[in-house]
Amino acid sequence: MALLKKRPSLAFAVVVLLVSPFSSAFGAEIPHLLTGYDLSGSTSAAGGSIYTFGAATTLHWGSSDDLSNRTADTHFNYTSGIAPANPFDPNSPLKHSDNWGGGVKIDLWEGASIGVDLDGLEDSFENLSTNGQKITLGLEPFKFSYRFAQSAINAAIPQAKSTVTGALIYQNTFELDYDWKMSDRSTISFDGAYSIFNPPAPNFGNLINAAALASFSNFQDTLQSFEEWKFGGTWLMLWTDLIDTSVSAHLSHEIIPANPLIDTDLVIGFQFNPRFHVQLGWEYSHDPSQTLNTANLEVRWSWDRYNETVRGSVTKGQAPEPESVEPSTPELSK
Repeated sequence: MALLKKRPSLAFAVVVLLVSPFSSAFGAEIPHLLTGYDLSGSTSAAGGSIYTFGAATTLHWGSSDDLSNRTADTHFNYTSGIAPANPFDPNSPLKHSDNWGGGVKIDLWEGASIGVDLDGLEDSFENLSTNGQKITLGLEPFKFSYRFAQSAINAAIPQAKSTVTGALIYQNTFELDYDWKMSDRSTISFDGAYSIFNPPAPNFGNLINAAALASFSNFQDTLQSFEEWKFGGTWLMLWTDLIDTSVSAHLSHEIIPANPLIDTDLVIGFQFNPRFHVQLGWEYSHDPSQTLNTANLEVRWSWDRYNETVRGSVTKGQAPEPESVEPSTPELSK
């Protein structure tokens, strides 16, 4: 983790390396139980010297006897955010916020799954850290998750009559998602979350400079540790084999003084081939203290052993059984 803090673009560089033209050769050598992978790198920029850099990977595992049968996913993501320490003063010193998360999802049977995830936040400028653990139960079209997290201020905090050495707050978050699949190419997802803090969130929030805490609103990956409630929805649409879009809107209430936070995203993606996907996005967020317009770019490289096996059979003139062929349309994802 220390290496990532010193070189926030390292993870992004690794992804760029893996998505080189040599990935096709690499795909032929990986273990047979690995049925696919998704590698992505992302970056974003907003006015006021606000930037993020990130990378993510997902590995799909399945049966060696049935390549279309995926039984588990393992995933990991990392995001580094840079922004002024005081969001109301663009000339203030820059601060870094490092977020990471990872876990495993296991398919119990068709439509049912269980997942376990760990996540973390490090902000050395504010001496603030968060560690979270989440368990997710999925039963299509519903998904329920519970997350327990601990946030800590590891610094001396001046008080009226004394000095407090650090502070802790514990968070219990309950989240429910519902996916409404309107067609094979269109899905609408609704999600809502509610958090219980101990001690009460305002007591913890008062220990941090209001302007410093407000700067967390620049980093959406960080907010899950400071939201009291959040709800909204996302519409995913695959228009053609080339173009897909995503539109989302969320309303949330945080432990920062300025509320509520309105956040919307508009994303358009281009599936140039079954492996290579690029998406461009625009994010609008607003609370009583500030409004941000953020431009986003993500590049994703994917490989699927089953689809490549089917295409390889067709190329060699070995027609696969009709029921084994799946459409080669890009997969819709949040």
